[in-house]
Amino acid sequence: MVEGSYASGISTFPLPGMSIGKMVNNIAAKYPDNEALVSVHQNIRWTYREFLERVNPVARGLMQNYHLFFVNSTRVTKVFFMYPCQ
Repeated sequence: MVEGSYASGISTFPLPGMSIGKMVNNIAAKYPDNEALVSVHQNIRWTYREFLERVNPVARGLMQNYHLFFVNSTRVTKVFFMYPCQ
């Protein structure tokens, strides 16, 4: 895997040194029943457990080089495609 930049700007707090995916997995392991995603206009409230159940299959598909296309950027669908790409 290619190493990314570790520039944290002027912050005094160091970067966590992990991907967004790894961070979400860590949070989900500690707080699986806490809300992770809320979309009021879609009447959706997912816990971290529910979020990972829905996002991980998409992530596996992306890892197998599937090409995905979506247009609607105001819906939860966008999260499905942004999170696994991290």
